[in-house]
Amino acid sequence: MYRTSFPIQTQQIVDTGFTANNTFKSVWKYYIYQSIRATFPNELKQIYKNKQSPQRPVLDQIEISTPFHQPLVPSMIDERTNANNLQIIEKFFIQQMGMSQDDPRFNDQLFIMVGDQKTVAQWRSVQAVWARATRRYDRLQWLLSVFGLWHFKFNFLQLIHSIHWLGPSEDESSLLQAASHWGQKDVSTAKDSSS
Repeated sequence: MYRTSFPIQTQQIVDTGFTANNTFKSVWKYYIYQSIRATFPNELKQIYKNKQSPQRPVLDQIEISTPFHQPLVPSMIDERTNANNLQIIEKFFIQQMGMSQDDPRFNDQLFIMVGDQKTVAQWRSVQAVWARATRRYDRLQWLLSVFGLWHFKFNFLQLIHSIHWLGPSEDESSLLQAASHWGQKDVSTAKDSSS
């Protein structure tokens, strides 16, 4: 389960995956072998002529399954308060997906909700407030809120635009100079450059 109060440490990841049966050594040997093979392929053919080359160890195989995806209807609820964000979560999971608050899936599944940066911050704030609730549904440990890829791409595009819009006045490579060159009108204001 996702717990905001217990951040995952890098050492925990390394310890859980590489402690049993010299797995770390096997992984290490495999990747060193692959690196050397890419650089000196003929030399390793001679060394491993009569024996098997290092293989990538299989740690934990995940069962193949089809993920469940259900697009939801927009909530049209103001997201600025924690109370309204709880209403949004309830509308999505209880009303639209037809789950009950006692549904066992809230005990052992992780549900991903995607939004922009402000929405994700609000959902995480709600999770922090309700972390000590008695019911599993109310603790919201089953909810993983992530920054949406579309929002990330849009923010990145805005960043590129803001960096390259204005340059020194003699810089002919700025977007402002290009817009002026192609005859765009009234594009030099700050309002126009940020939209």
